[in-house]
Amino acid sequence: MSATSVTIDSKPRVRGRVRGSNWTWVPIVFLAYSLLYDNSTSTPSAAGASWTQFLELPREIRIVEAVCVLITVLVLLDRTLSKFSRKLLLAVVAFSALAVASHITHPLVSLIDVFRLTYAYILPLLIFVIGREARLNARSRKLIWRFVLGWVILNAVVSWYQFAWLGYPVGDDITGLNKDAHANGNLMFFTSLMFVASALFQRRKKLIFGAIALVVTAILSSVLKSLVFSFFGFMLIVWVNISSQATSTGRKMKAGFRKRLVPITAAVVLLIVGGFAFSDIDRNSSARVGDVFTKLSANPLNFGPIAAHVASLGVVATSGKTFLVGNGPYSYANPISVGQGLGAGQLAKFAQSSLLPQAFESGESTKITLTSCVLAELGFPAFVILVWAYLAIGLAVWRARQSTDPEQVAFATGLTGWWLILILTALMSMFGSLDIISISWPVMFLAGMTCRIGSGETELSRRQPGTAPR
Repeated sequence: MSATSVTIDSKPRVRGRVRGSNWTWVPIVFLAYSLLYDNSTSTPSAAGASWTQFLELPREIRIVEAVCVLITVLVLLDRTLSKFSRKLLLAVVAFSALAVASHITHPLVSLIDVFRLTYAYILPLLIFVIGREARLNARSRKLIWRFVLGWVILNAVVSWYQFAWLGYPVGDDITGLNKDAHANGNLMFFTSLMFVASALFQRRKKLIFGAIALVVTAILSSVLKSLVFSFFGFMLIVWVNISSQATSTGRKMKAGFRKRLVPITAAVVLLIVGGFAFSDIDRNSSARVGDVFTKLSANPLNFGPIAAHVASLGVVATSGKTFLVGNGPYSYANPISVGQGLGAGQLAKFAQSSLLPQAFESGESTKITLTSCVLAELGFPAFVILVWAYLAIGLAVWRARQSTDPEQVAFATGLTGWWLILILTALMSMFGSLDIISISWPVMFLAGMTCRIGSGETELSRRQPGTAPR
């Protein structure tokens, strides 16, 4: 009797894990805040800053934000956390402890500033945990995706209005309603990846045209790094679709030319249209592409992002203590100090010019990136922990594509490409990736929900042998 009762009671809990939707409003409120906050802190030098900014939110509101995020995580701790979320939270605690230890050994700034820096690095991880553990289901994910999509479409319209009607030049002035041109372009590229994944896995072929339109719109913002990284994202989606053994209905497909025709055609069309738009619209960036690959192939160790990590590793390798806890928070440039330290301000006496970004430097010649500044400031263990946490999330999302549900496969594959752009941007640049909450929060919420839905399907299939996951 006891064994039977356990079996009967366990099934509703699993179904509740997949179907419960009491928390849908939580990510929507968080995402609405992230979009509004980044809009309020938009680049003042952009041509349309005076009319694209809705309102000015005080910086102190981020204290309220941090409290809300931490309370949400604490509430979720009352539930049974997944093994993966527990590991992520342990990584957050370990990274935070190392940041405090680095501050104790090199007290350059106040503890509040140390918290701001640490919080910026771990915040996307906490957002992922909320998405992974909150009571969210496939319907919740669809509603949240539609919310993000509505914002992206609105920004696409504003971007074309800025370019075609107001005559703003291609580049930093095409911001839409976002924080800056980089955030605007990234959101366009991210959504185009999701469109391509949905078109290929769910057979919604008309979305290919939407993806092409968003790629062309993203080119208006002249985000060269994201354009190159998006190419790898598109190729990843096409490769998964070609190698997949299931159709959109879950039935096995016969191997042959027809199976590969749609994804290959979609890839070719995207490359041709995107290439022509890039060369004709964004001429400044297109002229740089050849130089970038020439520098990378001629001397890889002198290529900006690679040289930045080598230089940071050389800085922390000077002693055992520096290797373990770095040179201290704010000893070099980071996203919070916005590169301050070389020419003015309190940080000037601590900074080393060989690691600091210079004005108007290009990505291929950058002296520091988001990941290399973690290494220089907080030490090698903190660097490894942070990199592991974000790589583990990417791997978890990648594994979540193993489903017979075409929507789940589309979300997991598209989000893997989205995650890939974020990580590569963090490795190549200090700004424009995990540090912008309107970019990192949507992908982390959706990634967490996608991993949750995938794990729920796995649990159902294990507890109900002989039936396929729904």
